[in-house]
Amino acid sequence: MGDASPGNRKMMMDMAVKVTPTFFLYRGGQRVHSLTGTSRGALARAILERLQPGETGREWQEPVVTADSDDDE
Repeated sequence: MGDASPGNRKMMMDMAVKVTPTFFLYRGGQRVHSLTGTSRGALARAILERLQPGETGREWQEPVVTADSDDDE
């Protein structure tokens, strides 16, 4: 599981990480969302959905995924 270093292994166990990659989103020091997997689109949507009005990034548009794309949605 994860990196072989004891510190990383303990952190993953403390945070209940079951698979990698796992992403945790925080606001004000509190975890507000977690997701797993390698979908760039899913990660971007999770972040954008949690941005507050006026925060940088809300203007981002998800790229159109085509059959030739390497994004694994």
